[in-house]
Amino acid sequence: MTKDFENRIKKIEQELTNLKTSSEYSSVRSVHTASTTGVYTGLYRIDYSNPKNEPVMSLFYKNDSNFGIPYGRTPSTTSQIVEVNSTRWSNTQQQYITETTSLVVVSNVAVTGITRIS
Repeated sequence: MTKDFENRIKKIEQELTNLKTSSEYSSVRSVHTASTTGVYTGLYRIDYSNPKNEPVMSLFYKNDSNFGIPYGRTPSTTSQIVEVNSTRWSNTQQQYITETTSLVVVSNVAVTGITRIS
């Protein structure tokens, strides 16, 4: 029983070593960034330059102190829709206000455009 357990542990250790040293998983990937300002509540289309039709991996955030939350939808190989919410309740004005904010895109393929669609 103990020998079987030791063999399983050695096999797991070898699998981890193989994963760590595999060239397929240790390749260097490019990172591309793009940003825009004056973004407010609505939908935006992010266009990508993707000649190899790679799966797109992207991250969205803002780099200012204004209110704003970007929500990325599932990308295709050439574009992606991002929903931005920059409307919040103001306790001092007792109403909803919409602020402009920034939008930063970080992805594994180059961004060619950021366009407001609604």
